[in-house]
Amino acid sequence: MNKLCKLQDQLIKARERVAQLEEQYAELRLKELRSVTMTKNGATLTLSIGDRVIKAKKPARYNDRWNLTENGKSIAREVFGSIHDIRFAIAMGHL
Repeated sequence: MNKLCKLQDQLIKARERVAQLEEQYAELRLKELRSVTMTKNGATLTLSIGDRVIKAKKPARYNDRWNLTENGKSIAREVFGSIHDIRFAIAMGHL
C-alpha cells in the first residue's frame, strides 16, 4: 500500500471514531437535560434541578436572550441560546 492509501484508511477510522463520540455525547447530553425539569408560567420558565430553582425570562426586546434569577437574585443577564442550552449549562454546573 502506498502512503496515500494508508492515510485514507486512517482518515476513515478517525471519522468512524468521531461519529461514535458524537453519538455518546448526544446520549449524555440528553440524560443531563432530563435531570433539569422545566415548567412554564406565562412568560417565565422555571428550571429546577435538585434543590435549585432558577427562573428564566426573555426580555421583550430580544428574541434570543434570557435573564436568569435564583432566589430573586440575578445570576445571568442576556444569555444567548435556546432554553435547552441553558438547561444543559445548569445540569453541568456552569450556571
